[in-house]
Amino acid sequence: MHDVPEFIDPGREVAALCREVRESNDYLAARDRYCVISIRMNLDGLFAPAFRHRPRVQAPNNDSIHMQMHRDRLVIDYHWCHATGMQLSPTDPDHAHLLDLEHDFDFAEAWSLAQRNQFGKYRAAEALCLTPLHQCQTMTLHGLELKARLEQIHKTYRNSKGAARGPFAKAITAIGQWAERNKRIEAERVSYEKLWLARAMLGEDGTDQAIAALHALMLGKSPLYRKTIAGKLATLKRNVDVALKPTTTP
Repeated sequence: MHDVPEFIDPGREVAALCREVRESNDYLAARDRYCVISIRMNLDGLFAPAFRHRPRVQAPNNDSIHMQMHRDRLVIDYHWCHATGMQLSPTDPDHAHLLDLEHDFDFAEAWSLAQRNQFGKYRAAEALCLTPLHQCQTMTLHGLELKARLEQIHKTYRNSKGAARGPFAKAITAIGQWAERNKRIEAERVSYEKLWLARAMLGEDGTDQAIAALHALMLGKSPLYRKTIAGKLATLKRNVDVALKPTTTP
């Protein structure tokens, strides 16, 4: 992969590209550049695919462009697993061959696998046997449990008074209010938002070490030490979780 170009700021590059696609509604015109930047980001190994900007288009649900975009994302996810050296024991022989770290990543083979009529839950939980931490890093390789959890975290729903905010939106507001009360938190506001999200994505079984790893992949930084992340989680509970608890009236 020595022919993949370097980018001064690939995150900014992909964000600008996504704005272009939104304005033009033409993914195919930007597809090659999107895939090249994505592969470079995979090789850099800092920002996981799940937390990057993604091109989106307005098209009917049955339009073939959605399948094209999904397959591209799947190949990018496969490459991320390989580029970051995930230690996997796939049960599916073809996936095992693709993600064998002793060999270079085969994009043609990845594209062939991406075209198979397989559900993401099968690829994630059965073919690859990805852990929750692995799944959380990808755009498409989600088992049923993680998929349901993500829907719960990000959902909005309607009540008699209109749209109500989901848990993550409420957490962002609570962290913003905390930063207003304590100016020392303002510089860490985004970090605490990502920390809340990492903890929520991994669920009750998420260890401090796993939360630290996922938090780092959201920010593109090195993971915090276990003692540091434990302290920040305790601070988050004291200052944000309490504010999110539903109030009861006597």
